[in-house]
Amino acid sequence: MKHLADCPPAHRETIKESRVVGDTANVLIGVAVVLGLADVAFTTAQSTVVPRIAPDERLKIAYSRLTIVNQSASTVAAATGSLMLGWLGVPGMMWASVCSYAGSLLFQRGIRIDRQRPTRGPSNRAKGKRRDGFHTLYRIPALRALTLSAALTNAGAMVGNTVLPVFLLRDLDIAPALFTGLGIISAIGAILGAGLAPRLSAKFGLKSLRSAAAILSVPAVSLAIACQELPGPELIWLSAQSAGWSFLVSISSVAGAEVLPRSVSPKELATVGSAQRTITLGIMPIVALLGGGLAILTGPVPLLFAWAGLAGAAALPIMRTQSLTTFR
Repeated sequence: MKHLADCPPAHRETIKESRVVGDTANVLIGVAVVLGLADVAFTTAQSTVVPRIAPDERLKIAYSRLTIVNQSASTVAAATGSLMLGWLGVPGMMWASVCSYAGSLLFQRGIRIDRQRPTRGPSNRAKGKRRDGFHTLYRIPALRALTLSAALTNAGAMVGNTVLPVFLLRDLDIAPALFTGLGIISAIGAILGAGLAPRLSAKFGLKSLRSAAAILSVPAVSLAIACQELPGPELIWLSAQSAGWSFLVSISSVAGAEVLPRSVSPKELATVGSAQRTITLGIMPIVALLGGGLAILTGPVPLLFAWAGLAGAAALPIMRTQSLTTFR
């Protein structure tokens, strides 16, 4: 405090403001970490609950409806977020988030499932369970292929999420309001993909559908890369890219969601699902950091090509796995 007292008044105010900003940033980072951990725990638990509620023949429909609800809620939140922020302010928005999570907890209390008693033995230990989860994931070709494919898709998505806003807002000078509109179009595409995925999977089969979705994502991403060279307004091609990419990714996330509960026993769902998410979600922050660093050196356009390449490469594990032909 001696050093602060010796500073001129203007400098003291600046130092105090910097400390407040730093403390606020630390709090926000802490909240983001806690929410991220909670989300991972929730989605892992959800993967064990849904198969115990929905019969096998309706698993795809159950996952489809869940995705539609999630995307619809995200779209509404994105569309009304600015209005609510202006109306409620930041503290009000924080309290609205608290109420939202409290409501989620209350709805979860209404879920009724039969509790399963864990069996005794060495495999019940946490470290053993984690090891067994990765071993099972590697041992079953269908799960291994779907996990690798999802990891490649997520890696491409994170590259896109990192560099696409820079490309649109800085290089193409897209207005922020139009950029928000592209997000809403993207969500609509995701909702349509989730709704159509069960029917498309039943008609074409899981292997063909997932392979086609990954291959078609390459021209979908290319629309953003080539939007300046294509005829007509750039915004039309960017809208098509947003809708097409989200449509295809949503199909991939719903089609095949039933493979895990059909491939392992109920008592293994949590450990294998956790291992699967460790790979598919763990790749995302790594790729985001690498993508951001490379974008500083090369600019966003080369990273857009990398996005397309990763998205297309997601088809390779699917095409090479014959056992996926048994799933529809």
